[in-house]
Amino acid sequence: MGIEIPVRRRTRDASWLWLITGMVLGVGCSAVVCLSAYVMNIVEIGDIDSTAGGEEAVVVTNTSEPSATYTATTVETEVTETAANVTPTASVPTFTPTALPSAGATPLPGGNGQGGSGEDVPPVDASAEATPVTPQAGATRTPRGVGPEAVVPDALLSSATTLVSIPGGTFTMGTTAEEGEAAVQACIDRDGGTCTTAMVSDSTPPHSVSLNNFQIEIYEVSVRQYINFLNYLLQQNPESRPDKSGCGGPCVLTRDVEPNSYIEFDAANQTYSVAGAEFLIDHPVIYVTWSGADAYCRAIGRRLPTEAEWERAARGPANSIYPWGPEWIPANAKTSRPTQDGTMPVTSYTQGISAYGVYNMAGNVSEWVADFYQENYYTLPEAAGPNPKGPISGLERVARGGGWDNVPIFARTVHRMNVKPNEPRASLGFRCAADTQ
Repeated sequence: MGIEIPVRRRTRDASWLWLITGMVLGVGCSAVVCLSAYVMNIVEIGDIDSTAGGEEAVVVTNTSEPSATYTATTVETEVTETAANVTPTASVPTFTPTALPSAGATPLPGGNGQGGSGEDVPPVDASAEATPVTPQAGATRTPRGVGPEAVVPDALLSSATTLVSIPGGTFTMGTTAEEGEAAVQACIDRDGGTCTTAMVSDSTPPHSVSLNNFQIEIYEVSVRQYINFLNYLLQQNPESRPDKSGCGGPCVLTRDVEPNSYIEFDAANQTYSVAGAEFLIDHPVIYVTWSGADAYCRAIGRRLPTEAEWERAARGPANSIYPWGPEWIPANAKTSRPTQDGTMPVTSYTQGISAYGVYNMAGNVSEWVADFYQENYYTLPEAAGPNPKGPISGLERVARGGGWDNVPIFARTVHRMNVKPNEPRASLGFRCAADTQ
């Protein structure tokens, strides 16, 4: 017989007790977890706005980036320009701009014996005076066309010729066949020459050319200036003979080679000086090669003018056939008429200067320019247009202006001469030009 142990069953009251106990423990644990999260900044409690419906809503928003507004800062920079002007210490006469002819001056009427293209020239402000640009002693600058490390030495810059500014623009270059034929006839009838049409045909046809502003020296390069250049080259390379090899070849013929040269070399004292009469020091240098002319211009920071630039400076705003106008005036230029007796000082013939104030663009000496010569160049498309520089190669160079031993037909502003670069002459010199700064 066993013993029966009574078991007490769970009552309804006990169940409710256990339920309440579990809820209390659950809420307590939740509170502990939430409190810990808050302390550790895992949960952030913010304000809760009441919605219109009475429900509470928690809105989480991203903060937008600030708009790209800024304050501009202006930095003002002062730019200082340094003038690169040059003025001769040598005795160079003061240049006084001459009043230019009125725009109504006769501009190259075609076929009447006065010269010209027969085309209207665009109006130019003929009342504007040319602006002289003088070298400034003590200044140095980089020669154009030479390495950037090169500078113009004081010894050369101090004697450089005054430049005059020539306005660019479009003008008619060359002349008509009718004007050329009339000039040939005048050479025969008036001057007793033996001119032919072949001497003027390379100056035709007239064509339109546009140039940038540029500058050109008011005088031809003098014996004084070229001697200064040779002595400078000699100082750079003592015991040398720059006249024979200092310009990529010969620069100029001296008295020991050419008896009529204005320059001589003193071997004992290692110096160049004027040969013969001292007054020749202010005459244009002669017997200079094309390379000798080009080297001098580069040495002073300049260059030879192009054929188009030379003609523009000679013709002036009226586009005249002679530097002073449409008519030939023997007293205005040194040619072989009426007498053939050599050069004159570079400052001579003030009555014959061009409208831009440039001396001896007709007569005294012909002048080397930069261009190669090509007889039919004016018939080619490249002859017309902006800043023509002539053929890209050739055996001869162009000379302009006519010299003391030429008949007046050579003194026309349109006349072209072809000369071999190493064929210096007694009536051939040069002047330099420069870009406008």
